[in-house]
Amino acid sequence: MSWKWRAAVACALFLLAGVFLGIQLTEDRRAEERQHERLIKLRELALTPFVSDGCSGGLSSVWNTLPEALAGALPFEACCIAHDRSYHFGGEEQTARAGYDARLAADRTLQTCVAENGGQVVADAMFHAVRLGGGPCSGLSWRWGYGRADCP
Repeated sequence: MSWKWRAAVACALFLLAGVFLGIQLTEDRRAEERQHERLIKLRELALTPFVSDGCSGGLSSVWNTLPEALAGALPFEACCIAHDRSYHFGGEEQTARAGYDARLAADRTLQTCVAENGGQVVADAMFHAVRLGGGPCSGLSWRWGYGRADCP
C-alpha cells in the first residue's frame, strides 16, 4: 500500500476514533482544569511565532496530494487555521475554569465552521478529536497553548 493510501486510511481512522471516543468517553473537566492552571503560570513567557499545519491529523496534507480536478481546495481548511490561532495563543483567562470554557468555545467554533463548509459528520468527528487530544500541557504539538513552552 502506498504512503498516500496509508495516510488516507490514517485520516479516516482519526476521524472515526473522534466520533467513537466522543460517544464513549466523558470529559474529565477537573483534570483539564488542572492543566489550565499549569498553563496560566506560563503566561509571562513569550509566544513562539505562529505556525499551522492546516487541519491536523494529516487531513490537509493528504487532501493536498489528491489531484486538483478531483478535490480542489480543502473546503474547511480556513476553519482549521483559525482554530490553530486560538490554540497557539491558549487564551488570556485568569482562571482554569475560564480557560476550559475558552478552549471549548474554540472547539465549538471549529465544529460550526466545518459543518458549514464540509458537513456535520466531519465536523462532529473533528470536534471530538480535538476535545480528546488538544488539552493544555499534554506535550503534543497541537495542544491548547502550543505557542508557549510546554507545562512542566
